[in-house]
Amino acid sequence: MFNLRSILFVVFSFFFIQNSFSQKEANNWYFGSYAAIDFNSGTPVGLTTSQMSTLEGCASISSASGSLLFYTDGITVWDKTHQIMPNGTGLKGHFNASQSAVVIPKPGSSTIYIIFTVDQIGNANGVMYSELDISLNSGKGDIISSRKNIALVAPASEKITAVQHSNENDFWMLCHKYGSDEIYAYLITSSGVSTTPVISKTGITIPTDNSANTLGYMKASANGNKIAYANGGNLKNVCLADLDATTGKVSNVITYSITNASPYGVEFSPNGDLLYVTYSNKTVRQYDANATSTSEILTSEQIIATDVVALGALQLGPDKKMYIASFSQFLSVIHLPDIKGSACNYEKKFVDLKGNSCSYGLPSFIQSYFSRKTFTVSNNCLNDTTFFTLSSDKDLDSVRWLFDDPGSGQLNTSTSTTNVFHIYRTTGKYTVKLIAHFRNGKSDTTTAGFIIKYIKPNIGKDTSFCGNFSLTLSPERDYLNYLWSTQSTSKTIQATTKGTYILNVTDTNGCTAADTILINNTNSPTTFTVNLDSQCYHQQNFIFYNTSDTIKNSYKWVIDGKSYTNNILTKKDFKDSTYEIFLISTGGCSDTMKKTIIVWPSPVPDFIGDTGCFPFPIQYKNTSTIRKGSIAKYYWSFMSYGNSDVEQPLKTYPVSGYFSTELTAISDKGCTTYKKKDSTALLYPQPKASFTYDTLPSPDPREKILQFINTSSSDVTSYWWNLGNGQTSTIKDPSGKYKDSITYTITLKVSNANGCIDSTSTMVYPNFYLYLPNVFTPGNDLLNDIYKPATIDYVQSYLMQVYNRWGELVFETKNVRGGWDGQLNGQACPEGIYLCVIKAMPYGGSMRIYKTTVTLLR
Repeated sequence: MFNLRSILFVVFSFFFIQNSFSQKEANNWYFGSYAAIDFNSGTPVGLTTSQMSTLEGCASISSASGSLLFYTDGITVWDKTHQIMPNGTGLKGHFNASQSAVVIPKPGSSTIYIIFTVDQIGNANGVMYSELDISLNSGKGDIISSRKNIALVAPASEKITAVQHSNENDFWMLCHKYGSDEIYAYLITSSGVSTTPVISKTGITIPTDNSANTLGYMKASANGNKIAYANGGNLKNVCLADLDATTGKVSNVITYSITNASPYGVEFSPNGDLLYVTYSNKTVRQYDANATSTSEILTSEQIIATDVVALGALQLGPDKKMYIASFSQFLSVIHLPDIKGSACNYEKKFVDLKGNSCSYGLPSFIQSYFSRKTFTVSNNCLNDTTFFTLSSDKDLDSVRWLFDDPGSGQLNTSTSTTNVFHIYRTTGKYTVKLIAHFRNGKSDTTTAGFIIKYIKPNIGKDTSFCGNFSLTLSPERDYLNYLWSTQSTSKTIQATTKGTYILNVTDTNGCTAADTILINNTNSPTTFTVNLDSQCYHQQNFIFYNTSDTIKNSYKWVIDGKSYTNNILTKKDFKDSTYEIFLISTGGCSDTMKKTIIVWPSPVPDFIGDTGCFPFPIQYKNTSTIRKGSIAKYYWSFMSYGNSDVEQPLKTYPVSGYFSTELTAISDKGCTTYKKKDSTALLYPQPKASFTYDTLPSPDPREKILQFINTSSSDVTSYWWNLGNGQTSTIKDPSGKYKDSITYTITLKVSNANGCIDSTSTMVYPNFYLYLPNVFTPGNDLLNDIYKPATIDYVQSYLMQVYNRWGELVFETKNVRGGWDGQLNGQACPEGIYLCVIKAMPYGGSMRIYKTTVTLLR
């Protein structure tokens, strides 16, 4: 059984922590790419235990004694053993949000923590919260399913902070609504999160025209008097305002910016008098946090540091130093952040992250963890000694303690500076006051509230069994409520399997506590983990980790009838099936752990292309298979010719040639396989059919002979003609006889060596005649006044020219209906003989040239 006094110390110290922070909840930082540091020695020491990789936001929290409880990137929660909590995934924050999460312990509870999450760049999830019970999962904690991802405000900027209420018991969580000038403050009490926020209008809107406007940190001062936040994007400004820790109201907002740089990280000095800001120009700057105007802020500016790498978050540490995130394997530090100017003592690469690296973010905490407190309270147990310890006796002259316990008479006060204690005989809430006088004549009064409770559950000592057993577990006294780790709410349970049993009890005063008993065999329990419980065939890589005590005991794996002794076992050779994995203790009491893994079959994509003639489409035949299950989706890539997601695509290509194709098949379990084939489709070029014709002399004046001239593409290997007169031909350049005054349709169909076909048709007009008179008499008698062809039809192009005997052009027309009136430039031409040249091309035929003479008479 765990030491009862230790349990009570942890439980009751927790209630004090919520009132007078000087414990160690911020002693473990987890951030960046697997980076972590531990402050428990008084100096930050790099760790290599982190399983988290985040670019920006993160949060972690420890117990009052400095032991890690859990950490998160706003999406996933890892427990103190660096395993993902069973229900610790799917939170609605985002690791790319500046401040993706902050953790607040629920007032009045020793087990409930509230994780507030923030989505990135003003996305729809906004700010949500989830409740985590650290007593679940054998004391390693888990998210309460019914209290997960509860919405508060959306959209929201990427900034959030938390600070203690002035009553030193409750908390405020503050965030900024995106697209507005409003800061929302949510009160967290023993009743939980109040979903009705205190809304403060700042007059400085974060507009939605640029999602980068949401970037940047928000911090409250440790004393709860101030708040500051940075805005990136188009704004590039820092806002500084007063904060009322009693009402949650934000007021007196002033803003400033510097030239050509965006702010990101903000942090107050421990005393709250100075504000530090990191900028995109790789500088850290210091400002007067008590300034009341923009000009005062800018006048107070001091450049504290410059760097060659990007700088990110600023965060106070438990040692009251200020740490600076940068893209490196170190953290830089400001040793004396309460001091103005360079005397604050900036040091680069102060903390070695042991080969891991930081990015932009550092974990967010309740800022009150870093406030200067005068004393601490421990061991808040009824009828036991409660201790009061001064945080520092520097320059101290005298003190007077008031223990808020009038019934104790003279013992209600003390003037001691060491070994200060008081025994409370009655449960309840007490507020202790310390009046301190200093050698410089000044005095200071500090108060701290805490609760004295009486509750001592005891369910027995840790024990061991070999073989079957049945053990009755029950506390020694009665309580109001019971909750076992088995989910039983009875006072008594029967334990029949080895493991850890936890009892949480609540008494009539509302006090809660827990006791744990470990039932084991003589060996430590056999345990192992696996990276994934199910994977896809051909892609699987199962890694089994023996998490048992391998120093005290020996173990063997039994998988599919084969034994292995590796502590870390990697298996890549499973077929698609279901396997039972056994880890067996081979010493002392036999102990076995079994897990089932599944290897889902992967699809076997395959397909057949086709051969055809351009421009006709190619029909692909999908021949993909899967051994078990079904193929849910297909994705075809025709390389540079597009994509398709149909099962049997019909693809039209814009050119002829060979084509490569890739097919991806996705099973109903999400298993993906792809196959690429080169030259799976072939489109042969299509030939081009074309021809012209000429008219040849015929002995029969009633008919014409047309000679067809094949002008098809050079790859044509065969011809077929329909000559339109009832005849066909397969020679290249056939001819045919045609009667006058009839229109004929001539068709040519050609094919090439690949069997690709083209055809063309043309109408021909054998009745193409050109009748010209040899004499005309221009005048006004309307008889033979115009010289022109008597009949001409079906002409595609036409040119008529008339020359005199000296070869001069006296008339020209392209109008087939036009003619010469015997004039040149408006003057009558003399009588005589003239030369006429006519160029005419019938439709579908070749150019004809006619030359003749004509006599002009007047």
